[in-house]
Amino acid sequence: MDTTITTESSQPTRSVGVLLVAAAAVGFGLNPVFAQVAFEADVPPEVTTLARYLIPALLVSPWLRWWRRRVRKLGVVALSAGLFNGLGTFAYFRALDQLPAPTVLAVYYTFPAFAVVFGRVFFGVRLTMASTVAAAAVVCGAAVAIGPTGVNASQLPLLLAAVAAPVAWSILLLLITTVLHPVPLAPLVAMVFLGASMAIIPFVIATGAISWSPTISGAGWLLVLGTVGVLIPALLVTAGGPVAGPTTTGLVGAFEFVVAFGGSWLVFGDALGIRTLFGAVLLIAGVAIAATTPSTDLKPREARDNLATGGPVAARRALRS
Repeated sequence: MDTTITTESSQPTRSVGVLLVAAAAVGFGLNPVFAQVAFEADVPPEVTTLARYLIPALLVSPWLRWWRRRVRKLGVVALSAGLFNGLGTFAYFRALDQLPAPTVLAVYYTFPAFAVVFGRVFFGVRLTMASTVAAAAVVCGAAVAIGPTGVNASQLPLLLAAVAAPVAWSILLLLITTVLHPVPLAPLVAMVFLGASMAIIPFVIATGAISWSPTISGAGWLLVLGTVGVLIPALLVTAGGPVAGPTTTGLVGAFEFVVAFGGSWLVFGDALGIRTLFGAVLLIAGVAIAATTPSTDLKPREARDNLATGGPVAARRALRS
């Protein structure tokens, strides 16, 4: 069944899209909490990263049959985006396991800025004063909340590798809201998760993490991570993103930062000082600006035309083939 939302013009429909993206941000924001609980249950980060994608991939795998007969070129795009996102998430979880969490979060929550810049450069998304201010508020809010962080020389390669996570996630968000918009909801999510799983499996084998002996606690938290933390939010953002628009999706998605810090405070008792609260207020302000300002984002077909190297006509032909 085709569950893709295609209405793009009316403001009420865009509001629904924004709400879906915000709800997805809540689920994604719980990922660090679920992952750290899994780590404490002696689940290796490689296995945690793989389960994050493989569990949802298995649950939506019946819809992979859709790709046999339709839009195979877009299937390659979705698979490639999943591969890149899987590699980025693997680097992010490795860094989260070995480096201070605030340092890693500071890197990850640059993704709204990447979404705005990549959207403009590669997809022709229009920049407005509101979107620029919102992006600045989101990035500054995250920087203020996290505060000064430092890493030594031996930790720097691990931190730099983690930059792949925000880059990959911002690109995936842009693709979902533009190029991959014609693809129905479940087949799109299935292909992206399949690609991510394919990227991570070699690392699980190479590191020996495949020999991990599951425990009830560890397996349970992996299931929670894969469903509540990934599958449900992915379905929500894939449905709402094309309606909300690429820039708005990237900025509103930053609300997961607030959820991540709030979850760490509730579950692990991490202190929330004045700086953290002020940063959260800045970030929420940026999200509010993005969510309430009338969108000037391109329609999905316009963005796909701008991305196609052969120009608008070639893009349309490719999408019809």
